[in-house]
Amino acid sequence: MFDRIPHPDAVSYNTLLSSHFANGDVDGARRLFSEMLIRDVTSWNTMVSGLSKNGALEEAKAVF
Repeated sequence: MFDRIPHPDAVSYNTLLSSHFANGDVDGARRLFSEMLIRDVTSWNTMVSGLSKNGALEEAKAVF
């Protein structure tokens, strides 16, 4: 995906992160988050929310 976006920013990363969770791809979201060069408050909130909504409550608490 990011080979098409020369300079991904936080919005690009967060949109893709949210998409992973929306499709139930928790492992993909975890991988993306670990590789993200830019993490902002929205990134962390997306992780907590996405993990919670996908049943990974303990991990969501740990991220929080």
